[in-house]
Amino acid sequence: MVDKYIRTATASSSAVTVVTTNLDDYLSPSESAFKQTIVSLTEQLLASVAFSDYESYRQLVDENATCFEPETQGNVMRALEFNKFYFDNVLPKNNKVVNICVLNPYVHILGSEGACIAYTRFTQYLDRNELPHTVKTEETRIWRLKDDRWVNVHFHHS
Repeated sequence: MVDKYIRTATASSSAVTVVTTNLDDYLSPSESAFKQTIVSLTEQLLASVAFSDYESYRQLVDENATCFEPETQGNVMRALEFNKFYFDNVLPKNNKVVNICVLNPYVHILGSEGACIAYTRFTQYLDRNELPHTVKTEETRIWRLKDDRWVNVHFHHS
């Protein structure tokens, strides 16, 4: 039987909720701790976006990180530069309730200094007319241990 658990981080009217399967039965304790670190970092990164906290986002994303997003129209972009526009112009204007659910993240361990996490993300929010919406994206993030801290070096969502 696979257990499920939910963790929620909240600030003001936004939340990041992670729903995942418990893989502890299949992983060694060190692999499980490694996996939990990557899931936690991903939660922190998504919370920084939900809360329009560019400083926290910048600390979690490598200065040379790259990204593919629908907004890049098929082009690989430098993540910090590209997403700064959204932090400055779009996210502060969206002070509505936001709930981000990361569903069933799967972590690939890439040695002692790297990992890849793939998951489905549901973003729930209220529009200007207080009508609820849900957007689903599939996301993959590559994390790297650099200078004794974990940073996101690439992400792709579609």
